[in-house]
Amino acid sequence: MFKSYNNRIKKWRRFVKLVENTIEKNIRSLTDEELVEIIDKDFDEYTDKAIDYVKDELKIRNISIDEFKKRNISIDANPSKSKNKIWFYEFKGERKGPVSREEIIKLLDSQVLNRKSLVWKKDFENWKAIQETQFEDNISMPPPLNGRLVKNHFVWLLAFAPLLGISIQGVVSEVIGIKAESLWFTTLALNLILSWLDVTKLKRAGHNMENLLGYFWLVPVYLYKRSKLLKHKFSYLIVWIISFIISLA
Repeated sequence: MFKSYNNRIKKWRRFVKLVENTIEKNIRSLTDEELVEIIDKDFDEYTDKAIDYVKDELKIRNISIDEFKKRNISIDANPSKSKNKIWFYEFKGERKGPVSREEIIKLLDSQVLNRKSLVWKKDFENWKAIQETQFEDNISMPPPLNGRLVKNHFVWLLAFAPLLGISIQGVVSEVIGIKAESLWFTTLALNLILSWLDVTKLKRAGHNMENLLGYFWLVPVYLYKRSKLLKHKFSYLIVWIISFIISLA
């Protein structure tokens, strides 16, 4: 009886958590103006929890409601400035805006946005990369080095890392006199170190690695995404898989 009751409680908690996550995600997609309006007008359809999420999101965006209102009053006093706020941009998976053309240029100059960042305005059918829009001339940074120019030393070492790790385990076990199997973390550490070194190398070549950083510890996924990014064949991914299979034999 108690077990059944506990299971129902767990299911209810999971449901509540799912609802809260959905609310939080929807709130993150709102513009600054929409967030301030929710707090200012105290809409009845928003729960206390949702209001707390809105307040937290405003803190994350470093927005003071009073300052925001003052800023909007000054904008409303100058309709031409308000009309210029027609641009939206994508940042870390979230929609931001509307902002003016000048603000987009400032974001480019500060390297918050880059040539591949997505922007949108009313007459666009879909989101476009900045390099495909009128902002192309405002891009001050050169494009990243293409796949042929990027050095692949670390990634090829990574491709053979499962076998190299086994070899290192054997040498270390002989030196310190313990079983090689107990040194399994050596191979894992080698994979992670080489992945990180490769990520650093690609960053220096000018590539935006934000989308790959979360995968550098999942080596096959990282190698797949790296191949797609640089338009390489999947050679080093295939070699890693073969090396991994051999290391298990």
